[in-house]
Order: sequence, then structure tokens, then C-alpha cells
Amino acid sequence: MKKYLAIAKAEWLNALQSRGEIFIWLLLETIPIFVMGSLWSSNKSSIPNFSSGQLVTYYIAILITSRLTAYYFDEDLQKEIREGTLSRFLVKPIKFPLANIPQNLGGKAFNTLFLLVPVLAIIISIFKNQLIVPPLHLLSIFILSLVPAFFIQYSISVLVSSVAFYWEQSNSIVHVKWMLEAMVGGYMLPLSLYPSWARLITDFLPFKYVYFVPAAIFSQRLNSSEIILNIFFSILWAVALFFIGDIVWKKGLKEYSSVGS
Repeated sequence: MKKYLAIAKAEWLNALQSRGEIFIWLLLETIPIFVMGSLWSSNKSSIPNFSSGQLVTYYIAILITSRLTAYYFDEDLQKEIREGTLSRFLVKPIKFPLANIPQNLGGKAFNTLFLLVPVLAIIISIFKNQLIVPPLHLLSIFILSLVPAFFIQYSISVLVSSVAFYWEQSNSIVHVKWMLEAMVGGYMLPLSLYPSWARLITDFLPFKYVYFVPAAIFSQRLNSSEIILNIFFSILWAVALFFIGDIVWKKGLKEYSSVGS
């Protein structure tokens, strides 16, 4: 346990050094809040079934969800695999890629306390007349929904990283992942605004449980039965992807080791 706490501490210090870059990315993620809030205010009829409060609240929830659950190690890990430098992690007394979890948490602890909270305070002060504050029980369910979302993000990143064991141009898969998260995960636009045929597609993919479901819970867009069903499926996806990712990673690692030998 001590070695994983040391990893988290090291990432905290790394985040401290990279705070300027992190802050810029955080500001970029606030753009949808201002753009969509202004769009609704200027032309309410263009966004049916959404009040301005629900829309602003939805994108604030997206910002929180993204900052607390996202993983970004896949691109760097693919590079380590392609260049043959992954071995330096494999000889250490840590379980890899599980070590990315405490590393991620260490960075998020710093980002949340010193960057996310102040930015949220500014946004809430600007949109205080539009923001819909969820009741305590929904806020608790929202926090609960972030747990499977966190592990879905981790497992997808492991799967994306594992592609590098088999394909040299695997970095393109990272961009495909980002596109899917944005388009079918509800990051760019609430999935409830999609046509019915498109929602059928998103329902069969795990990405909606990363962004849309937590944000829809926070903005009170789901009823009780929908919340229970979506939380259930998000947990199923999290467990299934975790084991699939572990199997694919270990199989790829055997290929990597055989090539190295």
C-alpha cells in the first residue's frame, strides 16, 4: 500500500508543477457551459425539452464528471509499448497498469482542491439564477455514479493502450476513443436530444455511463426507475470492461515479452 501512496504523492507533486497547463485545459472544458447557456438564452425554441437551468446544470455536471473520472495515460502508455520502454515499469514491485489508478487519484486530488473548486465557484456565481441544485439524495446518487464511470474510463484506457501490443499505428485509436466519448457519451450534447435511432446505438455502448448518466442524474433528467437501471448497467459495464481489459493486457504483455526475449 505504501508504494501506491508514494505514486499518488508523486503525481500530486507533478500536478503542482503542471498546474498552468491543467488550468488551461480546465478552462477549455468550461466553454460548453457558456456556449450552450448563451445559445439557449438567445433561441430557446432550438433546444426542446430543456430549460436553461437544466442545460447549464448538465454541463456543470459534465465538467465535474470529466475532472473526477477521466484518464489520459493511454497515449503515453502506447508510446512506452511501441518504443520498448515499458519494461522499466514491469521490473518494479507494482502491479501495472493498476498503478495508474493511484497515480490518477493523486493528480485529481490536487486538481480538485486547487483548480476545479475555484473554477466551479466562479461558474456558479455567474449562473446562480439558472443553476438547479439537486437534492441531497440525488447528489449522493450522482457521486455514486462516478465510481463505475471512473473504472469504465480506466478499463477503456487499458484496452486502448493494449492495442499498441498488436498495431504500430495504435495512437489513432486514442483519438477514436475521444471522439466516441464526445459524440456518444453525452459530453458535447445530451443524448436525450439525439434522434431515437441514434439513442439505440448509444444504449449499446459504455460511453453514456461515463458522462451522460452522471450528468443526467445531477440535472434531474432521469426518474427513479431510469436511475436504478442506468446505475445497474454502469456497474455491469465497469466490471466487465475491467476483466476484459485485464485479459487483453496480459495477453498483449506475453507478446511484448516474447518479442523482447
